[in-house]
Amino acid sequence: MPRVLRSSNVDLPSVWNHTQNQAHVNPAITTTMTAPAKVAEIWTTNPFCGDFNPGTKQGHSIFVEKTKGLATADRLDLSKKYATDLHRYFRAREDIMGDCIRKVPSKYADDGTITESFNLMTQYQQLTIQDCQRAAFRWYNNHIANGIAIPTPPFSMSTVNPGNNDAHKSKFYSRVHSSVVAAIIKNGLSVTGYDDLLLQKEQFAFHNAATGEMEYDGPTMLFLIFEKVDPSTVVGLDSILKKIENAKLGDFSNNVDGMLTMIESNYKILKENKKAPDSYRRLLLEALVTGPNHHFNQFIDRITDDVESGIGAHANITPDNLIIASHTKFNNMEELEVWNKVDPRDAKILALTTIVAKLEKSGKTALATGVVPPPTDKDKKGQKARTPQQEEAHKHFKARTTDKDYISGIARWRIVKGGSTKTVDGILYHWCPHHVKPGLWDGMYQTHSEAEHRGEKFGTNKVVEKDKKAEGGSNSLQLQSRLKEVMCTNLQLSSADVEKLFEQASEN
Repeated sequence: MPRVLRSSNVDLPSVWNHTQNQAHVNPAITTTMTAPAKVAEIWTTNPFCGDFNPGTKQGHSIFVEKTKGLATADRLDLSKKYATDLHRYFRAREDIMGDCIRKVPSKYADDGTITESFNLMTQYQQLTIQDCQRAAFRWYNNHIANGIAIPTPPFSMSTVNPGNNDAHKSKFYSRVHSSVVAAIIKNGLSVTGYDDLLLQKEQFAFHNAATGEMEYDGPTMLFLIFEKVDPSTVVGLDSILKKIENAKLGDFSNNVDGMLTMIESNYKILKENKKAPDSYRRLLLEALVTGPNHHFNQFIDRITDDVESGIGAHANITPDNLIIASHTKFNNMEELEVWNKVDPRDAKILALTTIVAKLEKSGKTALATGVVPPPTDKDKKGQKARTPQQEEAHKHFKARTTDKDYISGIARWRIVKGGSTKTVDGILYHWCPHHVKPGLWDGMYQTHSEAEHRGEKFGTNKVVEKDKKAEGGSNSLQLQSRLKEVMCTNLQLSSADVEKLFEQASEN
């Protein structure tokens, strides 16, 4: 069967016409191409600043990084015992939490504009839980004007559509920042601590009935934590001022850096709350001379003299420069290993040591001899009147002191050895050489034998269950304890330095 050739009405270009052929092979593109949208570049020196969307991959990474907390084993319970640790944990993350907690509104204009705000980390004494809740309603629901009460829980959360509604973007990002604070709190508390906080959930939980979502307002949670663990929230700023006024180096193991850090942090709180003391420099000078190092105290005293006289190199020293100078001096002395060197600064220590030695000697003599000296008029002051029997006994004692048969109130027969035993008035007495009074007697007849001697009380026949050494040691320990207390309080010595002094004294 013959082939039938199809015809075409399409005019093909000649293979010899190169221009016409190329136009047919690569037809011109007539479709308009749209250039990709340019992503806005964000300029910031802090990668944690600015708004972000946790719904994106990059935003989710930012959220995870910002909300890193403590290892599970290191997380803290919600109690006053961990108040300092909790403050340290949140202060380290203050920049990450941002204005969400640094600028909590407390006052608004009629149009809703914020006119006053406080830093929740350092000025929470100026805020109330209603201030935190009112701020939360601005992003989880709607603004509540001044004078209008906070609604009764449970709180409702409105639905936002930031992708299609620019007015909702601000609310969305504020919710994100609040959620960051809530996650930081959760990741810093132990399971028990977080459960304790959730007991007040109705104060900070917002629920969206349409979507079933529930979110916690971080700033309100943080306020409730401070209210629970920090006593200064209750007693106010006066307690913070007292911490500065009562600061002593002995309370910080004589560490100048530690004490000044405490003073500076508390002063900052007072300053931010407009309660800074005018006498800040004087309080610093008084606190710095409460330590045991005489050389350092002289250094501070020279500055004090210049300040009080109004002349000299340090007359106009500022508190900040005083702190820097004190840090430098302390660190240099530690580097040279002269800070902990104990030196008796004045005659008070020697005088106290002498008094103790005399008291110990007097106590031991009375115990050894069994003789108690008659009370002086000073001793009698404040004593109860004697009974007739006591008065009669006292007369006999006074008579014995002038009777030739008595020596210092002791019958002569008792201190003159005439055998190992002696019976007087039907009572058997044993010679005991442990009862000695130098220059008067070298032993005494007692109702106990030498082997049974354990420190007999004068005026009785009962044997005390402690020997002379133990009795003397007890008195010595009491005196030593009292001396340590006096040296720590009056001489501003640390407990460790007092121990060193006693060690040196015992070696001598």
